[in-house]
Parts: sequence; structure tokens; C-alpha cells
Amino acid sequence: MAGTNWSALTTTLGYTSWPAQVIAQDTSAITQMRSSLTADTNVPSGAIRWNDTSSIWESWSGTAWGALATTYGISINGNAATATMAAACSGNAATSSACTGNAATASAVAWSGVTSKPTTLGGYGITDAAPLSGAAFSGAISVSVATSASAFAAVLNSTGSTGFQLQFQNGGSPTGWLVSSVADPLQVLSSSGAVLGTVDSSGNLVMAANVTGYSDERLKKNWKRLPEDFVEKLARVRSGTFDRRDIAVRQVGVSAQSLLEVLPEAVITGNDGFLSVAYWSAALVACVELAKEGTRLRAEITMLRAEK
Repeated sequence: MAGTNWSALTTTLGYTSWPAQVIAQDTSAITQMRSSLTADTNVPSGAIRWNDTSSIWESWSGTAWGALATTYGISINGNAATATMAAACSGNAATSSACTGNAATASAVAWSGVTSKPTTLGGYGITDAAPLSGAAFSGAISVSVATSASAFAAVLNSTGSTGFQLQFQNGGSPTGWLVSSVADPLQVLSSSGAVLGTVDSSGNLVMAANVTGYSDERLKKNWKRLPEDFVEKLARVRSGTFDRRDIAVRQVGVSAQSLLEVLPEAVITGNDGFLSVAYWSAALVACVELAKEGTRLRAEITMLRAEK
């Protein structure tokens, strides 16, 4: 469409040209003097048009076209010239106070609808987060878990080159410690710091008090007596002192394989396929059976003496 000369409509204009000029000015006004359709001249000051290139409304100052974003006072943050969506606004955008943020991004978008999501913390602008592996920390590291009754916490604290301490707390008060050092790979301490148990570098466990297991008869059923020749078979179990192949220490004990033939319930197969022995259970059973055998022999001796 050719541009319209807004000063051409005068009283001296020929009657044959008057209708065409009126139509041209009306058409330009109806199309808001769109920049892609018109190249108007002699435009009156204050005229308003739509700029197709910049996608903004503009006002003619008499010498140049200027954006109307500040003139209308549209309540947005950001550049109105680049706004393509204002779903967060209600009512007339020129008078609405409900618009917040950039009108191009103001509407709520579901997370599932976001494409090209970052795959790293750096992609979200987070550059100071500690990595999950290989992180270096200074000072104590505290992990707290709040419950309806108490606040439990675990505090990991380095003791320098000698080891570390893991303190357990309840409501801020220590309830116990796990300590690892060069001398003892693992120690269990009470809240006052007293040593309750130690595991040394050879795997020996030493406890300050008794080590017990559930033995309440109410938890047991299907009792069976050991065979009459149990003591005789027990005497054939391989026992003595030996060198451990895996940890290079000398120990005393029995062969799990030979005990398996006599008391299989006292032999346990680990996930690695190696056998271990429940020494305390096997030893107590052996003591009880030997006591029975000793009692029986004493009764026989008493009876023989009486017959003389």
C-alpha cells in the first residue's frame, strides 16, 4: 500500500481526487498506519501506529516515532519491546497492576513443559556447590534429623592425621561416639568418652562388658537332644593353634569343616563362601555335654565303689 499524505486533504483539492484521499486516510487510520503497509508523510503530531518490525506501539512526536511503553505506564519489568506473552496480567495491560516480572515470561509454566533442561548445577547458575564425591571440607560436618520427640544429629570431626570421630547427639547432648585412629581402626565410646569396645587392625573385637545373644527359651522350639556319642565325635574335631593365611597372625581355634560334621548349627557360611564358627554357642554346648558325661561317670564310679 502506498503511503498517505495527511496534509493533502484541503479545500483546494479537486473534487475528483477528494474521495480517493479520504479513502486513503481512512484506510491508513484503520490499519493503525502499520509500518509494513504505509509510508505516510505529513503525519500529525500525537498520531499512533503499530510497528511490525519491533512489535510495539509508537507515537509520532512531529519528527520521529517513539515507543509507547513508558507513555502507557504498562506495569511490567523488562523490555516491553520484546514481550511476547503477558498471561500473568489481568484486565487492560495499560492500566493493570497485576503484571509482575517480564511479560514475556510472566505466566506459570509446568516443569514437565520445560525443554532443554540443564543437566548440571552449573547449568542453573550454581557454581559454589560441593561435589558429592571428592569434596574437601574443613571443620566438623553435621547431619541433623528432627523428629516429633527429639533432634538427632551425627557430627563427623577429623582428629588430624590420626583419625576421625563420629559423634551421635540427641537434642544437642552426645549419646555416643565412633572413633577411628591409627592405633585402633574402630572404637565405640560412651557419652562420657569411656571405651565400650574396640576392633583392632587384626579384626579382634574387645568389649568392656559381656557380649550376649538372644537365648530366651520362649523364643525357641523343636528342641532335640545331641546324639549319645557327641562327646566322642567332639574329641575328633581338629583343634589347636594355627597361622591365619589372610591376616598373618597366630590364633587358636577349631576347623570349621571338621566341626560341621559334629555340630553343623554352630557353623555359618558367609557371603564370600568362607565358614565361621559360633564359638560361644559351641563351647557352651560342649561344656554342658561334658558336664553330663562327667556326672554319668561319677555315678558309675560311686556305684562300683559301693559294690566292693
